[in-house]
Amino acid sequence: MGVLKLKSEKKKKERNQKETKIDYEKCIKKTKVRDNVFVKETVENDFDIRIFMKTDHSSNKIRQLNYAKLVKGIRKNKNLIPNNIEKIIEIYGLGIVEEDKNIRNYSSKIFYHLINNINYDKFFGKIKTCLFHSLKIEKVDLKILNLELCHKFFFTKISYCNKFFYEFLNNILDCFISLSIEKQIQNVKYIFLLFKHKAKYKRQKRKLLQEHGI
Repeated sequence: MGVLKLKSEKKKKERNQKETKIDYEKCIKKTKVRDNVFVKETVENDFDIRIFMKTDHSSNKIRQLNYAKLVKGIRKNKNLIPNNIEKIIEIYGLGIVEEDKNIRNYSSKIFYHLINNINYDKFFGKIKTCLFHSLKIEKVDLKILNLELCHKFFFTKISYCNKFFYEFLNNILDCFISLSIEKQIQNVKYIFLLFKHKAKYKRQKRKLLQEHGI
């Protein structure tokens, strides 16, 4: 009787183990799929251009938070710009012409991250186009801030921008003559600095050619 009871208990234990056995490999695979879907959705939402655009229904406060979140993300993740460069340039282009000073300032931070993290003429052209467009906005104090960015871009990426010297000069002059006399006097330095950097670049290039006997 005791033997039968032991056999019965053994069979019951084996049956319970069989029923409750977990296929951990399958569970891990399922978890990975769910994680991938979640990450993809997060990235797409972060770079949905609509959340950065100005519309009749959008709140400036929410848009400010979206720009702040993007700047913070760029600082934390070095791959964010290379992996999403075209969308980030578009977001920067929207913000740089914004009359909301906070959004414009966040956009200028994105600008500095862009010129420090990319080195492709194709994207420089897009940044340049956005900058020139930003010199035509009506708000004078922001226009002058964008004039400074324009000069910074020329100075930082001079080997690229030297090819477009007269394009830079024309756009800066157009902006300059739209300012009051007082503002012109305060900001005439940007025109002189443009020529100064061009001359400096030419000297450096000439010296380099001489060193190589060209």
